[in-house]
Amino acid sequence: ASLTAEIAENPSDVEAIRQRYGISESEHRAESGRWTDEFAHSAELRQRYLGIVQRYRGYIQQRKGG
Repeated sequence: ASLTAEIAENPSDVEAIRQRYGISESEHRAESGRWTDEFAHSAELRQRYLGIVQRYRGYIQQRKGG
């Protein structure tokens, strides 16, 4: 969720963010695909995940001063 939030807040820095997390673009796509499959089977899991992403985005925005 933190990776998703960081990319959402700084989309132009996606490569640097992936590098910091130690994953390649193909690994990121594969991981995203697995989560998409999980979310298709569980609306509750999807909502929990999105809530975590939103909270982390709020944290990032606070650190930026906005």
